[in-house]
Amino acid sequence: MTAPALTLPQEVLLLALDERSGEVRWRSQSRLTYALAGAILAELALRVRIATPDKHTSVLDSEPTGDAVLDAALARIAAERKPRELKHWAGKIATTRGLKQQVARQLTAAGVLREENRKFLAIIPDTRFIESNPAPEAALRERLRAAVAPTAAPDERTVLLLMLMRIASLTSAVFPDKQERTAAERRAKELAATVSGSAAAEAARKAAEEVEAALSIAVIAATAAGNN
Repeated sequence: MTAPALTLPQEVLLLALDERSGEVRWRSQSRLTYALAGAILAELALRVRIATPDKHTSVLDSEPTGDAVLDAALARIAAERKPRELKHWAGKIATTRGLKQQVARQLTAAGVLREENRKFLAIIPDTRFIESNPAPEAALRERLRAAVAPTAAPDERTVLLLMLMRIASLTSAVFPDKQERTAAERRAKELAATVSGSAAAEAARKAAEEVEAALSIAVIAATAAGNN
């Protein structure tokens, strides 16, 4: 299988970063790492590296993919002796230190972003990733807009990206018009139910669903802690 130009986590992050400031869009700030975790698991499933036969995650192929972010997650899963559910791995990967920066630096190496190191109040280091090549994001947005057309039949990867966008609260970033956004969200839900063409696609769909469940648990736990 030929690797795509961008992986799912790279596509999620590219959409999440404001093109001018290099900061994560405010709606996505609390959700981004979970969306990236879901994207990593979904990408591994699409590459037939992991499977989820009974909600538990099993490694089908532990050989490195050549992508450092994917390989770190794959090695972590492979090293676990006890079978774990996708929800477990969603939480573990989401809390990986520097996950956003790791993915951003992949996009920087690909020439899509450029890294800028600043200091907030002249003291606190502030690293931002500014878009230097707008073509990949423009093509990505065009692909997503075409995917939600009533008669469109997008591929599994695009449908999964639509699911991950919802987790990261990115739908409004691609569909700013309220009426268009409502129609896109409705169509995305319809398409999500069609991702079952292969065992890999089904595992990827489960990954997206389980990471959304893990995010809900994290939000509830954070809210409860804040009220104590």
